[in-house]
Amino acid sequence: MTPDIRSTLIEFITTEAATPTKMTSQTDLIETELLDSLMLMDLLMFVEQTWGVSLMGHDFSPAHFRTVEKLAELIESRRLYKSA
Repeated sequence: MTPDIRSTLIEFITTEAATPTKMTSQTDLIETELLDSLMLMDLLMFVEQTWGVSLMGHDFSPAHFRTVEKLAELIESRRLYKSA
């Protein structure tokens, strides 16, 4: 997996959430309340614009959005699916 996806997601989330908390790709975004409903919508638009992937119904499982690592895995799988 491309480390750039993880670092780009971390930068976007820390900037948009204006959090002083140091986060990693394993930080629980839901438990730490970094990801609320408005942030989720901003994040979805950012993902679609940045990586050109469209997320579908089953992609919206909380498991995919729990950490940056999980979200990066989802993005990578959608990019691979799109290029196939």
